[in-house]
Amino acid sequence: MAYLCHLLTPRAEARLLDGNQLGIFAISPISVGTVIAVCGSMIHSSDVLDHMPQEHMRTALQIEDNLFVQTIADSVDACFVNHSCHPNSGFLNAVQIVAMQDIPAGQKITYDDAMTNGTSRRRFVCDCNSIDCRGEITGDDWRQKNLQERYRGYFSPYLSRRIAASGLARKLKKKDVEKLLLDYDKNPISSITNVLQVVLGKPFCQWPDLIAALPIDADRQRLLLIKDSRHLDHLVQELNELRGANFLPK
Repeated sequence: MAYLCHLLTPRAEARLLDGNQLGIFAISPISVGTVIAVCGSMIHSSDVLDHMPQEHMRTALQIEDNLFVQTIADSVDACFVNHSCHPNSGFLNAVQIVAMQDIPAGQKITYDDAMTNGTSRRRFVCDCNSIDCRGEITGDDWRQKNLQERYRGYFSPYLSRRIAASGLARKLKKKDVEKLLLDYDKNPISSITNVLQVVLGKPFCQWPDLIAALPIDADRQRLLLIKDSRHLDHLVQELNELRGANFLPK
């Protein structure tokens, strides 16, 4: 798995790997804190990517709960920064890859997909063969406490916000559920929004971002985003019965 880069430091170059894949290697020493690459040039919503070739999802960089940035390979002299479970680089912001340590000439430049990937749409089998290899890479890896500690300061900003929100998230109390059920018929979206802000630890987020942050499949997210009444009723039933325990950040 790799991200397409729009700009690359002159201290690195693309090289052909086994299986006709590309990787990025340092051609001269790179100091910690150096910006190595800038990823992407076009922004897509997840709904748009769902209707594009799978290769586009494989090389798209997630920058928000429901947004991805991408460079199309034939539009620039694209190059690839590969995933590793034991990386030497991370993210300075949503699109800039930065050296986490001094990188000697000849070393392959890598990041960890957990630093940017927060979607169920993106998972793959890892063959990095590092001492920390997780085997399967998923959109939930950022939740792992050891990775949160190891990559502190190098997560994409939207994931840093998710991690911070996990400290605010809590199960619904009896009074929360009672208010939800009381207000639901009168104002369904507002009433659900209020309790999801509590469960997800996102007190200022509104409907689209809250639904995008729920750990549910893409089809269900889509139906909730268009406010399908049957799926709204089902969500309220879940919140009533489980008090949001199934949605809490792990």
